[in-house]
Amino acid sequence: MAVSEDWNALIGALETLCEEEEQALAALDGARLLKLADRHAEIGRRLAACAMETPPSPEAQARLTKLHIRHEALAQRIRAHQDAARIVLQALGVEDMPAYGPRGRR
Repeated sequence: MAVSEDWNALIGALETLCEEEEQALAALDGARLLKLADRHAEIGRRLAACAMETPPSPEAQARLTKLHIRHEALAQRIRAHQDAARIVLQALGVEDMPAYGPRGRR
């Protein structure tokens, strides 16, 4: 597979993954979000390896920039949900949430 095809395939996978992450968040499906986060990390590693071989084309860079902005908005929404859950649990008297660090997954 040519490097430009690698970029296109990986970016396409990341675009699809971002859509799945947004759907999981809308459904408040935390378990699915955690699984998707692992896939997201794998695609990120593959993109980094691809970048070591050749830089992305201007088109690929533009797509990556849009995805970064979209993903940052998603991350902010996830943090807001975590903060809201933390407030509810504190109101219920739950002081420790072992599955979460101060701002997310351990």
